Amino acid sequence: MRLTLRHGHLPADLDGCLFVAPLRVDAKNIYNAGGGIDAAAPATQVVDALGTYIDPDTGLITPAQANVLRIGGGIDLASRLKGGLFGDLRKNDCLQSDDFANASWGKTNSSVSANAIAAPDDILTADKLVEDTATGTHHIFQTISVTSGEKIAVSVFAKKSERSEIHLECSGTAAPASANVFFDLNAGTKGTVGADVDDSGMDDMGNGWYRCWLVFTADATNTFFFVVLPSSGSETTSYTGDGSSGLYFWRAQCEQNVSHPSSSIETTTVSVTVAADDIRFGNASEANLKASAGTLYMAVTHEETGAAADRYLFDSRVAGDADGIAVLLQASDNNYHVIVRSGGVTVADLDSGETWVRGDTVIIAVTWKVNEFTLYIDGVQKAQDTAGAAPTAVNATLYLGQDNGNANQPTVQLAHLHIYDDALSAARVLANTNEIKSWLGLAA
Repeated sequence: MRLTLRHGHLPADLDGCLFVAPLRVDAKNIYNAGGGIDAAAPATQVVDALGTYIDPDTGLITPAQANVLRIGGGIDLASRLKGGLFGDLRKNDCLQSDDFANASWGKTNSSVSANAIAAPDDILTADKLVEDTATGTHHIFQTISVTSGEKIAVSVFAKKSERSEIHLECSGTAAPASANVFFDLNAGTKGTVGADVDDSGMDDMGNGWYRCWLVFTADATNTFFFVVLPSSGSETTSYTGDGSSGLYFWRAQCEQNVSHPSSSIETTTVSVTVAADDIRFGNASEANLKASAGTLYMAVTHEETGAAADRYLFDSRVAGDADGIAVLLQASDNNYHVIVRSGGVTVADLDSGETWVRGDTVIIAVTWKVNEFTLYIDGVQKAQDTAGAAPTAVNATLYLGQDNGNANQPTVQLAHLHIYDDALSAARVLANTNEIKSWLGLAA
């Protein structure tokens, strides 16, 4: 990968700057002190071509390319300029995700007109659910097996036609009684949310398309019905159809053991798993990060992070966890933590004291030297430890969006990885943080 610095993304503060990776569509080369602005990036990527992202230039959902970093968002148009998309392993258990006319989808008082309009990927693959003239609900559904106690995220892309309200419903043995949400595709707002919904959302995809989703906790290891149905207005799902009205749908998804939906995953006759993606930068002879002292910046936008294990944003620890620095989201409290190891001992565990919020972007800064380790969020000091040796070494590889074992990936966007060779002052941290914020269009 080569990343070119353009549009002012080379920091004004270059004193002691070792490395800058903007990881943005309008900043496609990496700067390092040894090679200059046009140096080839010392990077290795792992990106699964089965994944997708929202192209920053077109705003369209776009297939990933194998081992080419997904620069652009995964949840909505607003997120698409926040940096490289990093995702943990994800699986879509909803079959025939783009083909609602297929027999995998049951139909009640309705039919499906295939390939009726262009989908959010600008391809003619979106279907239309058309109601018949019966009195009752007019819906499509699919039966999906899940595991008791796991959080289940279901989603579908929808666009209004003659009908402008959609109701997502999860029912049956494995679903609680009130796991359902109404969505107004005309106003772009949620309506009534069922009592058994853990979370829900309506993400604007542009051109009248919305990704509608809900999360519930499975009641049993069994099956549930993923039901998609239009409303005739005022949240009325049972009515006499006119034989021609309906709604447009595209790409249904069911993900298990997650707290939010991920970027869209296409399926046909079987479930599809998308492997985690991440990136690794070379650090031979500590060219891009030094053990004895330094400052690290990164911009983080959260899409979804599981709570089952710690999730690593950055890791420079050597094998065996003897020495190095790691920045992570800790599973036990969902706070940002910085772990500093020296001689096989944890010399600092800095806790931000605050949890992440989906869709928000924060600038994390970490400074380290002997007897001084500090964590900043958006330029504000959150934690400091004033005792302990600096690491005696760091890894010859820097791991971004994973730990040093190529595991525990978060689902985030990362941008503006900057590394300096000294522990910068609080004033310099604030100034550099505000510069990164300005590049991302955030208020200082």
